[in-house]
Amino acid sequence: MKIENNGIHPLNTPRPTSASPASRASHAVPRPEQDEAQIHEDARLLAKARQQLNQQPEAQAARLEALQKQIESGDYTIALGDLARKLAAQYYSG
Repeated sequence: MKIENNGIHPLNTPRPTSASPASRASHAVPRPEQDEAQIHEDARLLAKARQQLNQQPEAQAARLEALQKQIESGDYTIALGDLARKLAAQYYSG
């Protein structure tokens, strides 16, 4: 296949004239002396929570697994008095 340049092809467009150094300088983006990065407080808290979660003993994981099995089988029961006290304590403490 042969491609002929017949003068209407977009590659045949004239190049723009170069801008003067003064006009190029006016469009220059100022660059800071040094880049900065900030970590949001929420990200710090999340990292701390992940670190603490990874340090939990295996007994905690075993307890959670046992609770999950009880819930799935329908054998888990909730002491309503204890639940009410805990909910009231959370509601009135904060």
